[in-house]
Amino acid sequence: RILRADDLSVQHAGKDARNWISQIKFSPDGRTLAMGSHDRNVWLYDVDGSGEYPLRKAFEKHNAAITHLDFSDDSTYMQTNCQGYELLFADVASVSHIPAASALKDVQWSSWTCTLGWPVQGIWPPFSDGTDINAVDRSHDGRTLATVDDFGKVKLFRYPCYSKKAASKEMTGHSSHVTNVAWTHDDKYVLTTGGNDKCIFQWKTEREEVEGKASYDAADDNAPMDDVVTEELNVFELGKEEEEEGGDQFMAVKPWIGAMHEPTNPPAYNPKKPAINMELEWVYGYRAQDARNNLRYNDAGEIVYTSAAVGIIYDKVRHHQKFYIGHDDDVVCMAVDPSGNFVATGQQGKKPAIHVWDSETGTRLCKLPAWHQRAVIAIAFSPDGKKILSVGQDDNHSVAVWGSPSGSWTDGA
Repeated sequence: RILRADDLSVQHAGKDARNWISQIKFSPDGRTLAMGSHDRNVWLYDVDGSGEYPLRKAFEKHNAAITHLDFSDDSTYMQTNCQGYELLFADVASVSHIPAASALKDVQWSSWTCTLGWPVQGIWPPFSDGTDINAVDRSHDGRTLATVDDFGKVKLFRYPCYSKKAASKEMTGHSSHVTNVAWTHDDKYVLTTGGNDKCIFQWKTEREEVEGKASYDAADDNAPMDDVVTEELNVFELGKEEEEEGGDQFMAVKPWIGAMHEPTNPPAYNPKKPAINMELEWVYGYRAQDARNNLRYNDAGEIVYTSAAVGIIYDKVRHHQKFYIGHDDDVVCMAVDPSGNFVATGQQGKKPAIHVWDSETGTRLCKLPAWHQRAVIAIAFSPDGKKILSVGQDDNHSVAVWGSPSGSWTDGA
């Protein structure tokens, strides 16, 4: 369905794809609408102002479900990725495949969301299997690349990122795989969507004010020439022995390699982290599907609750959130002490830990030893607030008692 932006009324409804739609994007000139589907096709429609959106043609060259697509700046070309690790190019007007990918090596792309391609080779960690990074998005100013992965991480790289030595800034908060990432139109915010944690995170960005040559961007001519990297990388390295075999078998495992070509004038490689900071501003979501008693007031009347791997303090007067970001897996239980000053949260995982933090500031007071197995499924403070009782998810549902002699929980054990 296509909706009007002003009132969300349905302008057009149709159904050509034979499976669910994973990507949808308008061309920069507004004349083409492309939809990538899990039926392995990209469906292109004419946008002629009539509101009918007639089908132009389906691009049917992929061998697996479509995952990402981008248009060139002039709306002439389209690039696509699929679950079969293919990187394909097409002429938008005729919807025809362009097998000679080298002819497009200098094309400027309006967006970059494809996880495979020459400018994003450096985002892949060693021994990646091709599924670890779920989504990428280039900022609209073309300077920064945001990525999300299966490990709950949100990372920022300089763009282009074509060296395995690329430095990044890393943010946590999601509790499992992160499924998508996008910059807002003004590059002031980044939005990420969680998988199992069912949350949307809103991150606020801010450019660093730096002076001198240390502030150069990846495409800056002032970058030191010693750092220029021009080799094409073989991401998802299979090992020297397999690479030396070459031939059709090697290319079948890495079908995107033949479609990646270095630009005529590649930008200099900048070894520094991107000159931009990002902090969590808002979490949309609340864990209610399998947890109870995890919504409380603190001593200041603020609402305390958990979502994903984050403890959240909500000031309903100022409509503002503060966070405790210390867990590395789903927070599944929570308790606030009788005074309302302290919060204890327990997580799941191989070595689930209990964290105690300040209910107003979100500052960690202590992290108790990981004694339970699988998860900490229940937690409670004693009436005097000096003890914590916790229950594990092991076969015996073991019970542990923790104490703070001073009652401040900086000495908890």
